[in-house]
Amino acid sequence: MIRQATSDDLPRLMDVAVEFWALSPWSSMVEMSEIAVCDLLEKAIENGSCFVGERGVIFGFMGPVWAAPEHKIAVELAWWGAGEGMALLEAFEQWAKDNGAIGVQMSTLGAEHDDKTEAKLREAGYKVSERGFFKRVT
Repeated sequence: MIRQATSDDLPRLMDVAVEFWALSPWSSMVEMSEIAVCDLLEKAIENGSCFVGERGVIFGFMGPVWAAPEHKIAVELAWWGAGEGMALLEAFEQWAKDNGAIGVQMSTLGAEHDDKTEAKLREAGYKVSERGFFKRVT
């Protein structure tokens, strides 16, 4: 069952965050700050944008469309499906709709399972809006 996360979920959310971070391309570039992640999760729980299932999680925030700031979009920060990905996504989309977003922006890890994730997003009606690239300069 998918539900909004509560502060009681924080220990499990932190465990998932550590596992998710290990798969992220960022993990080879910077060290995870568990204090900052916990703070971010607490904020997502407070604003209702963090959802959990038996194993999965999705959370994000609301932000402006950069060229039309009167419009809001929900921006996913982390999505760990663990077999519940689409149900988690549907809960996040409903939160976005209920809070006045015109759409949802999703991202993928850039890892080997990207094709499967992208296919699921396309099936759910998502289109590629832009692709991100990163280059370490320090």
